[in-house]
Amino acid sequence: MGGFFGAFSSTNCKYDVFFGTDYHSPLGTKLGGLVFFDEAKGYQRQIHTIENTPFRSKFEKDLETMNGNIGMGCISDTDPQPLLVRSHLGLFAITTVSLINNAEELVEKIFIKAGHQFMLNATGKVNTTELIAKLINQCDNIVDGIRYAQEVIDGSCTIMIMTPDSLIVARDKVGRLPIIIGKKDTGYCACIESFACQKLGYELNYNMGPGEIIKIDGKLIIILDFEKIVTDISPETGLKVSDVDNMPARDRSDSTIIIAEDSPLLSKLITDCLKKAGYTKLIITMNGQEAWDKLLDLKKNKGVDYGVKCIITDIEMPQMDGHRLIR
Repeated sequence: MGGFFGAFSSTNCKYDVFFGTDYHSPLGTKLGGLVFFDEAKGYQRQIHTIENTPFRSKFEKDLETMNGNIGMGCISDTDPQPLLVRSHLGLFAITTVSLINNAEELVEKIFIKAGHQFMLNATGKVNTTELIAKLINQCDNIVDGIRYAQEVIDGSCTIMIMTPDSLIVARDKVGRLPIIIGKKDTGYCACIESFACQKLGYELNYNMGPGEIIKIDGKLIIILDFEKIVTDISPETGLKVSDVDNMPARDRSDSTIIIAEDSPLLSKLITDCLKKAGYTKLIITMNGQEAWDKLLDLKKNKGVDYGVKCIITDIEMPQMDGHRLIR
């Protein structure tokens, strides 16, 4: 288990983050962490074990030298965090509460492309927050990266990211944990335990829905996923498969088709239409890189004539876009 608390304020928010994180202490007993950003000092981070000493006692002295109008803290039962990450997306801090069933599979997929490595914890496992950061960094921006990570993760993944000028919070797609947004005159906070908001004088402003992403940068911005909204309202909306239903039955099961599409809505549209038209040998991938890897595997196992009759690809996708794939 675990928990986190983050704040964006017009004033120094270190005490809000310190006490807000401490209120999450019942959610974990092993590790705690704090990170703040200040224009003069930059990022300031501390991580301590809290197995034998309460969170408050461990971090009181650190707090004397820490400052910032943006900050977040976490309680963890698994990995040291928050992590500081530098990538093509910039420098950011990240903390997560997650349960990933396919972590090893995701690690192996990342290793397909040379140049990647992970630091192992004391039990020989990959830090799940580092894994999630790696997934996010495979996209062109943080929000798309979060959506990609949540799409490929089997399990749940709640994320808080702190940049020099914003907090980005994402609730897991299955709604395993709540995320509460609080508001007061000086700014906003985001946390898992609602009483942490109330204790610190925040009004309960918003309850995040499953899969929702919110950016806080002095104002509250809810980032809408319109494809998800359409799917939730009516899974059949926009799926023009009725014309295919009127076609006579036919068997095209000998034709292999690879689909590269990162939108679940469009992928379902394409897949349903092809199946109704008699195409049953479909290989579904979420980006160009996955499609390319499938092609290489098929070529390796079946020789030059590896049976792919058609590739249907989106243009804009994480990792490898459609233009590069079809070259």
